[in-house]
Amino acid sequence: MRINTNLKNLTHKEIRQIVDKTIGICEVMFGVNRRKGFCKAVVKQQRDNDVPKYGEYCPEKHTVFLFKNNCSNVKDVICTTLHEYTHSLQPIKSKYFKLLKTYGYEKHPMEIEANGNEKFYKEVWELIK
Repeated sequence: MRINTNLKNLTHKEIRQIVDKTIGICEVMFGVNRRKGFCKAVVKQQRDNDVPKYGEYCPEKHTVFLFKNNCSNVKDVICTTLHEYTHSLQPIKSKYFKLLKTYGYEKHPMEIEANGNEKFYKEVWELIK
């Protein structure tokens, strides 16, 4: 398996293992949410008619969702997990939408931080291999 391996060539179990290992690495690299504890991860298909997205963080369930049907390859899975895990550490419920109104999505401080943490995908992949 390589970083550019197409997800269509992987089983659900293999994708799940990549996500679980990435979450474990995130816990070491970035820490664990002090108030909520360890974050859960769910790998599934995005089924709604919403705009396609690679993943999302649900603060009510303290869970990262990865939508495997929208990710192309292993790199997408790792980057998405890094991004959404970063949101699990942020005060999403209390501040995300207030900041969204002020800054919009592109300049949103929480999105900038989450996008920035995606740069660790190579290091994470080296640890997973």
